[in-house]
Amino acid sequence: MKEYKYPAITFDRLKTRSGLVMLLLVMPLILGLGWVLSGQFLTGLGWALFAGVLVCLAVYALNLRPAVTCDPERLSVDFMGMPCQIAWADILGIRQVYGLPRKAWLVQAPNISPLHHFYGLQFGKSWTPGFLIWEDISERTELLAEIRKQIKALR
Repeated sequence: MKEYKYPAITFDRLKTRSGLVMLLLVMPLILGLGWVLSGQFLTGLGWALFAGVLVCLAVYALNLRPAVTCDPERLSVDFMGMPCQIAWADILGIRQVYGLPRKAWLVQAPNISPLHHFYGLQFGKSWTPGFLIWEDISERTELLAEIRKQIKALR
């Protein structure tokens, strides 16, 4: 079983953690609910909607760089600490995505998650779910070769 990871995102001395980021994004939701409960419905509703949009964008952004693990039976993709097992036979394809500031490859498979339909739509121009592999993942060449080898072996 081989694991491929991205380097840690650092901002000087601060390392971001998805739990901390989510807490900061949920704060407007808590404020909004407080206003709704205190009778200031429109102000609270506005904050709650704003917080909901922020949380959705944060979840979308945090899932852009998943850790990937390969074994002989499947590809395991770790989205915010929740592994998603994808059998090699379920992978529909892999292709490079152009027009991004860095090199990226889109891996498409039908059974990832409903959120990943949006990655397929944005980067692959299809409703098929997908996830991205960016150029800075550890041992990228080996990972891409393994995925292509498994797809070719099953076709």
